Formats: sequence, structure tokens, C-alpha cells
Amino acid sequence: MIGTMVSMQKDLNNNLCGDAWCTNNENIHGRPMYWSLYTVIEIVEAIMSMNIEHWKDREADYQNIITEYVDAFHFMLSDLLTYHGGNEQNVVMGVLEGYNNRKVIEGEVEVVKAQNELIVAILIKDYRNSYALFFTTLMNVLGDVNGDTALTILYQGYIAKNLLNGFRKKHGYKEGTYIKLWDGKREDNYFLREYLVMEPNASKDEILEWLERTYKKYTQGVE
Repeated sequence: MIGTMVSMQKDLNNNLCGDAWCTNNENIHGRPMYWSLYTVIEIVEAIMSMNIEHWKDREADYQNIITEYVDAFHFMLSDLLTYHGGNEQNVVMGVLEGYNNRKVIEGEVEVVKAQNELIVAILIKDYRNSYALFFTTLMNVLGDVNGDTALTILYQGYIAKNLLNGFRKKHGYKEGTYIKLWDGKREDNYFLREYLVMEPNASKDEILEWLERTYKKYTQGVE
């Protein structure tokens, strides 16, 4: 699973950013890419979905937590691919080492503490600890003792979001013609999450077919 995600991330970035992104850390327009900063933004959004704000009374949004962790993982892989000059095998080994060093922690306080440590590790590019903390916090947020279920959920969500990113480009995301709020109020991510809840084992082809059909339904009125 990890090897598949690394390979798909490199292919996606080649498609979106040009072939030299992982050696010069610039996209096809010459703009620098701040992978670690993007990652931290997603992790913070995941934390904010955990209902840690003591002045609010609401349920934790676990589906959105997964979405934010998936988005963060896209950027973490991109960062490590840049560090290794696009060498996929080195990236796979680094991610696998982090996964194998995950730990079981208990309680919201310890999870949030580990997430704070994760943010610091990402910003200082401590790749070994950042991946260990990534999997540690994800599996404990999801209540997964051994981490295997968390990895499967991450993989399923990653595949779907990777396909969504390609779908966005195909339908004019860069040109500004893609409609991200499918029903005028909710983002495509929301609809994709709902679909995966109903069809957790959907294949790549099934996800792509659903994206095409549902996008046309909401944006063009085509059933």
C-alpha cells in the first residue's frame, strides 16, 4: 500500500507540477512549493475537527479528520520525494520505518501533545519522527490499537483523493472553470467522503465513474 501511494504521488505531481518538481522544488511556472507548511495546515485542520475547543459543545468530525490526514499525507510524501530527489524506494523505506515506530497512546491530552510534536517535526524536516508521529496520532484518533485499520483507511482515502485531484485538473481546476462547490454550498470533498462511507471498497474505475456522473448531476443537471 505504501509503495502504491508513493508512486501515485510522484505521478500526480509530475502531471500537476512538471517533471522537475522533485529536484528543483518548483512547479512548471517557477513557483516554489512549501510542502511542510501545507502539511501543517492540514494537521491543524484535523485537530480542529477533534472538538478540542473547550468553549464549544459539538461532536468530533471523524470523517473530516480522515480527510485532513489524507491531504497532509499527500504533502508529506511530496516533501520526502523532494528530499530524496524523486527516489521512490528511499521514500517507501522512510515511510515504512515511521509506520513501524508508531506507538499506542491514550487520552485526548496525549494525542494533542503528539500532534503538536508532529507539527514541530514536520517544520524542522525530522522525517523519521514526523512519520512515526503521523501514524501514532492517526491510529489513536481513530481508536485503532495496532494501526492496521488506520493504514487501510488512509490508503482508501488517499486513492480516492488522488483520483479527485486528477479529476479536478481534467475539468479545469487550474483554469478556474472547475466547480468545487457541487451543490453551491458543499465542496467535492464532502460528496466524496459520503460516497466512500457507502462504498468503502470501490475500485479506482468505480470512483472515477462516480466522480464524472455526480459532477455532471450537480453542475449540469445531467442524471
